[in-house]
Amino acid sequence: MPSLLSDQVQHGRTAFVTVADMGIGRAIAERLAEVDMTVYLGSRTEMSGKDVEQVLHAAGRDVHSAVVDPDDIASLWRVAERIERHSGQLDVLVNVLGLTTAFSVEKTASPDDDVRAVFDANVNESVRVVSVTEALLPLLRKSGRARVVNVSSAFRSGGRVPARLPSAVVEGGLPEVSGSVSPRTAVEALTLQYAGLARQDGVLVSAVCLDAEAGGFGDGPDASFALLQAASVPVRLATLADGELTATSTDCDGVRLVLSNE
Repeated sequence: MPSLLSDQVQHGRTAFVTVADMGIGRAIAERLAEVDMTVYLGSRTEMSGKDVEQVLHAAGRDVHSAVVDPDDIASLWRVAERIERHSGQLDVLVNVLGLTTAFSVEKTASPDDDVRAVFDANVNESVRVVSVTEALLPLLRKSGRARVVNVSSAFRSGGRVPARLPSAVVEGGLPEVSGSVSPRTAVEALTLQYAGLARQDGVLVSAVCLDAEAGGFGDGPDASFALLQAASVPVRLATLADGELTATSTDCDGVRLVLSNE
């Protein structure tokens, strides 16, 4: 079991979580706030962010909503400037990705078009990881012991199909992994890249792939409990002690893979 930073060290650290106004992103933000971090809630709209902010404020948490569009670099710079102005540095960045699979696209008459739609959507998610990380990397370097966690889902909806199993096929003959493996591999490659770039600054970078169904990426009646359970893995990676492994990928079963032998 990896060792974690002490509660005393966690107090006063600053975190930014993308898509923190819903689903797993909100659960991760809530768990980080519970260990006395100041958490900036990346939100799609001002209203959705303020709603979460009010709920967590009522529970005594130090959180601040921040409207962010990962496709709008100006919005990312505004958040970076705000964090620097109030905290001077960023200690934790959690990138929450919404990887798409064959289950979650509307089928067409052409399997090739279906695969392309899945692939394009996932590549866009990978590009957003770069945009967010690049905007906040200078603040992460200032921390001296920052943690970056890239969170993706194994699949978005439908039956329990193993995302990495080549034989997985959905109705109609479209391979479940055909559009999702390459982008997920890209996320791991980006994790490895940033781990190397920021290693000398004390930044540990991890990837984690959660089971979208078991992890409660939706909003069903039992979602809150499932979400908080699922959030424990990325939160653990976000609070790793100094000297722990960087450039790792943790799968749905909790198996931790080292992406580099360095």
